[in-house]
Amino acid sequence: MSEANVDKERRTWIAITCGAGAIGGAAVAVPFVSSFAPSERAKAAGAPVQADISGLRPGEKLFEELLASEEATLPTPHPKLRIALSRAANFDAVGQMVAWCERDRPADDAEVRARLQAWIPEYKPPAGAPVQPIPVVPADAPAPLPLRAPRRR
Repeated sequence: MSEANVDKERRTWIAITCGAGAIGGAAVAVPFVSSFAPSERAKAAGAPVQADISGLRPGEKLFEELLASEEATLPTPHPKLRIALSRAANFDAVGQMVAWCERDRPADDAEVRARLQAWIPEYKPPAGAPVQPIPVVPADAPAPLPLRAPRRR
C-alpha cells in the first residue's frame, strides 16, 4: 500500500481515541485492583483467618426446633445444649391436617385460626382476630376427592 492513500489525519484521531480509552480504562481499573489489597484493619489483625466450610463440625447444629410450653428438655455435658423431650404426636390430628391441606378450596384467615386452635392447644390467635367455628362433617359423608391422582407403580 502506498503512502499516498493513507489519511494521516484519520490515523491521528484514531490514535488519540485509543490513547484516551486506555487512560479511561486505567482510571477505572486502578481503584478496583487496589481494593484487592487487605485493608489497614485487616493488616493490624495479624495473620489471615483460615475458614473450613467443607461441612459441619462436631457440636454445630443443622436446625433449631421450637418447643411447646409443656415440653421439657434434658441437660447435656455442654451447658448450652439440651435434649428435647417432645410430646407424642397425635396421629388423628396429623391426618386431619393433611386432609384439610389437600382439599380443593382456599381457606380464609378465620378458618385457619380455628383449625390451628383445634389442633395445637397452645395456639392463641391474635387479640381481636376473627375465629369461625369449624363445620361438623357427618360421618356418612363421602370422602373428598384428592387433588392429584395417586402414583402408579
